[in-house]
Amino acid sequence: MTKLLIEDLEVYGYHGVYDFEKTKGQPFVLNCQVKLKDQGDIADDLADTISYVDVLDTLVEGFSQTAYDLVEYAAQEICRQILALDDRIEEVCLRIMKTDPPVEARLSGLGVEVCRSSI
Repeated sequence: MTKLLIEDLEVYGYHGVYDFEKTKGQPFVLNCQVKLKDQGDIADDLADTISYVDVLDTLVEGFSQTAYDLVEYAAQEICRQILALDDRIEEVCLRIMKTDPPVEARLSGLGVEVCRSSI
């Protein structure tokens, strides 16, 4: 099994149900795992895998081009966009964390993790 990993991607977004979240925005941290279908041995050739850059670009664009009320929905849509990149992608798991959530509690973040598969 092969997984591509993108960890602790810091992005600024305008997602949330409150108006101030949509206008002011807030920081987020994204973690993404892209599981590839088993293809046996991998040669030392980019054609044998999926480009990290393509996945990273899809994450950033998918997160910044549209403002979503629910981060769950944002994660689902971005997972679907990543799955559409290549038919060798079996599963995508995306964790989206609000690092400064609008709540009265001391914590390092609130968020969701969504996994979608090509099956």
